[in-house]
Amino acid sequence: MKLLVAASAGGHANDLAALLERAEAMWPEHPSVYVTTAEVRADSLRDTGMRVYVVREADRRTPISAGVATFQTFRVIAKERPDAVVTTGAMPMAIMCVWARLFGAKIAWVDCLSQVDELSLSGRTIRRLAHLTLTQWPDGATRVRGV
Repeated sequence: MKLLVAASAGGHANDLAALLERAEAMWPEHPSVYVTTAEVRADSLRDTGMRVYVVREADRRTPISAGVATFQTFRVIAKERPDAVVTTGAMPMAIMCVWARLFGAKIAWVDCLSQVDELSLSGRTIRRLAHLTLTQWPDGATRVRGV
């Protein structure tokens, strides 16, 4: 099984790093591919032996960057063909999840820790596509039910 993990820079990457570290013994397969939006994080990850890709950061206010991220994430998924994707977001990773799902991958979305009251916009968008959607706060979890 090929496991791809992904997170945008900042809090998303910190959340994913904590998840990878704290749950290391429970992963069915060690991640072999990492996708990020921060070159500085990529440099440290390459030392672990994982294949690392850097894609453009984007949000709904940057349509050109979103277009670039759409193309870049398609290339990553088409090349790597992961069996499963675990991500903490944000928008570029949500776009990547669409591609991964179209290529047959299972998707697990773990919403960022900073989303206290509700899922992020990317999380709300992807939750119907994802096989598993998790939030890290009880209030957010009650709003996710019924999907």
